[in-house]
Amino acid sequence: MSNNILICVSNTGGGHHSAANALKAALEEITAKQHAANPYQVVIADVIEHTNPIHTFFVFLYNFLLRHKQSWMKYYIALIEQFKPDNSSIGYWLASGAVKRLLVKTDPALVVSVHPMTNHYLARAMQAVNLTHKPDLMVVVVDPNANLWTGWACKGAALTVAPNILAQERLEQLGVDANKIVTIGMPVDPRFLHAPIQSRESLLSELGLSPDLLTICLSAGWAGGGSIAKIYQALGDVRKAIQVLVVCGKNEELFEEIQLCQHRCHLLQKCYQNCPRSRMP
Repeated sequence: MSNNILICVSNTGGGHHSAANALKAALEEITAKQHAANPYQVVIADVIEHTNPIHTFFVFLYNFLLRHKQSWMKYYIALIEQFKPDNSSIGYWLASGAVKRLLVKTDPALVVSVHPMTNHYLARAMQAVNLTHKPDLMVVVVDPNANLWTGWACKGAALTVAPNILAQERLEQLGVDANKIVTIGMPVDPRFLHAPIQSRESLLSELGLSPDLLTICLSAGWAGGGSIAKIYQALGDVRKAIQVLVVCGKNEELFEEIQLCQHRCHLLQKCYQNCPRSRMP
């Protein structure tokens, strides 16, 4: 029997990938502890952007707005909710070929979706192809709010994991069977459950920061969007001695803007690009 687990996601922002990576890490840790003879083989696949040029454009547009025009995101979401391309016949027709090929190639024992745009495509494609193990579809919701995208509500899923009661109630309102919902929280990488391997003082010293100062971390996420630069500048008015770390994600423009702000602010600051130790001014 196959132990392949297919986790499907889309490269929109970084939260969905973080959830997928957390699930993979947890499954691998469970396998290692059990000394399983047939360990889980976890495959994470970006689905939407690899189906056709139209879906690729919408992924690009989402990330562009997230980075440069976050105030416009409400219009993008309204457009998606109005036309529901994730649950339309045309949308599925455009994506079905690539989704079916992915399913056949991985031959999974379980399919997990952590993105609202992949749920319905997967449910329909899994019915259309003759997979060896007849896998179930599990949807792991990573929007912890009462106004989550309707795309999360997939009646074709055998199980939906909700992050909190607000999301659970919204899913039930959208028609998901309450008996097929479990509310257990968001996926968290197992590393956060383990005891720290380094003290706060040691880590700050290693980064060239003072262990004695209040440390504030500003995160702009994967896309590096929002008003992070303005928030950083506003911290210059704080009278208490502080030091600031700014996570710029993959936004090169934000990284450069923070560097310019650094010369105007009397703060001990470190700005990261992509990962904590990859870029420091």
